[in-house]
Amino acid sequence: MILVITICFLIGIGPAVLAQNEYEVIEVIIMGDQPIVRGTINGKKAYLLLDTGADVSLLHSEDARHFGFSCHTRNSLKGFQLTGLGASVKGLAGVYDMDLQLGSQIIRADYIAIDLSDIIRSLDSRLSVRINGIIGSKALRMHGFLIDYHHKEVKMKLPNTDELSRASDSP
Repeated sequence: MILVITICFLIGIGPAVLAQNEYEVIEVIIMGDQPIVRGTINGKKAYLLLDTGADVSLLHSEDARHFGFSCHTRNSLKGFQLTGLGASVKGLAGVYDMDLQLGSQIIRADYIAIDLSDIIRSLDSRLSVRINGIIGSKALRMHGFLIDYHHKEVKMKLPNTDELSRASDSP
């Protein structure tokens, strides 16, 4: 390891460049008040709003058939309330059979399916794409997202290869 670091310094690759290799740049489609990125849901193209003010990650329940994911009521969602989405929020469901991918990584989170029609309508006049979901702060933190508004760039921390190799060695 020391040899690798020494060689990097000798050829001019310092700590800043090494740190950059820990992140994957995610293509930003729109960078306004909230960045919108392109990804896939079950292999189909999707647009997702990154929302640092949202505690949870949401998918538009009306898109379930198109993307092939399942929505089922979970006991843990009974009595659960979402604020900021209007006066009355009904029809919360857990999302199953779904892989959401950004760049090379699957974004793991407890997704909630909900009718996002009102949010989509309010954004439609300002956007050239229709969003299919919202990635909230918990998932953003868990995956090490960096949102750089100044450079209009979104980066996501790459999984630690040491952690991955240890996990694969475990029984």
